[in-house]
Amino acid sequence: MDRWEYLTINLETAVVSAGKGFFSGSTWNTESISSQLNEYGQHGWELVGFFYRESTSSSGSWGTENTFATFKRKIQL
Repeated sequence: MDRWEYLTINLETAVVSAGKGFFSGSTWNTESISSQLNEYGQHGWELVGFFYRESTSSSGSWGTENTFATFKRKIQL
């Protein structure tokens, strides 16, 4: 039977601390997201979930509070 380990990270924090950004103006910076996800893939992690929580400011504009990715990889016994 296969056994798995899981990892959930706050991608926005990981990318910001690396000096990259998730957004270019009001659109997603897909190149930056792909780069970060590929780094985890090179270590055997498979993306199984990607989600974010929207926030709304008092002025009515919206953004994301947190962006999360959940990965899994097979445990080597």
